[in-house]
Amino acid sequence: MRRLIIVLAAASLVLAGCGGGGSSKSTAKPLTKAEYQTKLRQIAKDVGAQLKTSNSKKPTKKDLAAAKKALNRFADELGKVSPPAEVVQAHQHLITAMRRLGNDLEGIFKKVGEAKNPSEGISALFGAPAIQLLVKTQQEFKAKGYNLNLG
Repeated sequence: MRRLIIVLAAASLVLAGCGGGGSSKSTAKPLTKAEYQTKLRQIAKDVGAQLKTSNSKKPTKKDLAAAKKALNRFADELGKVSPPAEVVQAHQHLITAMRRLGNDLEGIFKKVGEAKNPSEGISALFGAPAIQLLVKTQQEFKAKGYNLNLG
């Protein structure tokens, strides 16, 4: 289960590159595509480096709280970024998706933990609305020619 929480956190950061919802508070000049992609990779790296989990086989409340905090921090940092005009909506979707994933994390892990087999667990994970939003957001970015590779 410890690996699953790490995988989920990493997946969320990777998928986060797809887009999300929320509101960007930055009034700075929009970044170029290259600057934006680099900035998001740096945010993902910085936030990911701070994510620590216990050695427990199942994620503890502390693990889930830490993951939620990391996802919200990621969303907070995204809110400070001024994206290129062509991905403003996808950027906002990414912020929303990160916050939703943080809020839904405990329920997702509960469903995955209750799965009777690995296939059911994978379905529970990728069927979660927050993960679906991340996937949709990733497709938005990809359609605009963005490859964020945040993992």
